[in-house]
Amino acid sequence: MNSLWSETVKPTGFPPLKGDTKTEVLIIGGGMAGILCAYFLQKAGVDYILTEANIIGDGITKNTTAKITSQHGLLYHKLLKNAGIEKTKMYLNANQSALDEYRRLCDGIDCDFEEKDAYVYSVSDRKIIENELSALDKIGFNAEFADKIPMIPEIAGAVKFPKQAQFHLLKFIVGISKGLSIYENTRITELAPHTAMKPQLLLNGFTAVGNLLTPTVPRCPHMGCALKWNRAERSWDCPCHGSRFEDNGKIIDNPATGGLKR
Repeated sequence: MNSLWSETVKPTGFPPLKGDTKTEVLIIGGGMAGILCAYFLQKAGVDYILTEANIIGDGITKNTTAKITSQHGLLYHKLLKNAGIEKTKMYLNANQSALDEYRRLCDGIDCDFEEKDAYVYSVSDRKIIENELSALDKIGFNAEFADKIPMIPEIAGAVKFPKQAQFHLLKFIVGISKGLSIYENTRITELAPHTAMKPQLLLNGFTAVGNLLTPTVPRCPHMGCALKWNRAERSWDCPCHGSRFEDNGKIIDNPATGGLKR
């Protein structure tokens, strides 16, 4: 799959790890989460290294939308109903704090950071938009109703989150990774007590367990989860960790490192 981000930025070129080394913290995987972990550990003075099997940002990260927002679908009406005002406020505030932190981190990095309004819209149901706005009003967030939005000609209504953001995520990764202790093309082959030799990921809760027990094929070569057929994009998708495969079994996205066995 071609990525706009990877086609418009040059790789960083970190060396592979040669020989043995010791560290207090090992970060396996150089996506956005791993890179930010490395950055904050270095700021805190913690001894760490990050290993990436290929090159940093080349997995799931390179195919994300690169928006930075506290708006994740029509979420707050459901969250308020199920979790109450205080927990919903905590979720919103955590996301807004993360947005502010990204704004701070991007200052001084050439990553095309732009402040943008974010929208979630409906083409037919104004009521669900009004419900979301009502929930946001109850937790004190200044969202706005919009009857017109960029690029979509006719809508029933939209929830507008002002002063959100977007950026070029790979330019950001290139900038923030400078000076970090990173080893690319370094595949961990096993994990043992106090020793790293192989990658190991925690299963993604009940979804992963359920899919591991599902008697169906094909299965993801990463951790054995049952794949689901994505009719819209004609791909086999792993609901546990996000690996994707073409109809013929060729890998599209990691964390799987190989195609499907036929």
